[in-house]
Amino acid sequence: MTQDIIKPFSGNWTGDATIEGAGDPERLEFGLTDAQESDTHEVGIGKVGIWIDEYDEGSGSVSIEYKTADTEQNCNDAVYQNYVGLFDCLGWVKIRLTENG
Repeated sequence: MTQDIIKPFSGNWTGDATIEGAGDPERLEFGLTDAQESDTHEVGIGKVGIWIDEYDEGSGSVSIEYKTADTEQNCNDAVYQNYVGLFDCLGWVKIRLTENG
């Protein structure tokens, strides 16, 4: 089973990066060491993958991290893990993107 959860950055992400555009062409503009964090989402228990669309090539790279737990509060309190591929979601997930320079 596949379920896509797609939400705009505006109103659903917070941090140092600048949100540019609106709707489908919306994108994040990162400065050196900027980070952007998603809202916490209930996605259910199972395998989760994070897909990133890259429309503009910048001079730096962005690291992707996630945290997961069985409740929203536990997820907010959890420690971020480096994203390297599908991971086991415990029910709730939160994502952070960080500019690496």
